[in-house]
Amino acid sequence: MKLHHLTSLLAAAAACLLAGCSDPADSVHKTSASDPKKTGSGSAAAGKEYVIRAESTIGFVGSKVTGSHNGGFKNFAGKLNVAGGKLVGTPEIKIATGSLWADNDRLTGHLKSPDFFDVATFPVASFTATSIAPAGAQHNVTGNLDLH
Repeated sequence: MKLHHLTSLLAAAAACLLAGCSDPADSVHKTSASDPKKTGSGSAAAGKEYVIRAESTIGFVGSKVTGSHNGGFKNFAGKLNVAGGKLVGTPEIKIATGSLWADNDRLTGHLKSPDFFDVATFPVASFTATSIAPAGAQHNVTGNLDLH
């Protein structure tokens, strides 16, 4: 009789645990990746030059079944040229991978390790924009990210 009660209790506990679990990644915007696009020449282009300002940010959210983590890069530099409301030339942003941060110190160390960004071997990453499109008060930037 006791075994029957224990089995029922374990089955009820398992049902409660499974019903209460949800994946936070299900509610996160899904990104799409495609093959790298060819970029124009790296030469200076005519148009108004914009320099990335200090208050600009590069951030990310990583999601997993048990939660999510925020992170980003603190040090990066770049500029772009715009003429007639269109991107001119090939804007590129250089990112110091060692400036990577996350909301958990252990995760920061893991992301800097050879398992992910390998910041000791690859101290600089680059992002080359291929298009910039208005999105309300902000812009969507598409491009090629070169980590290694």
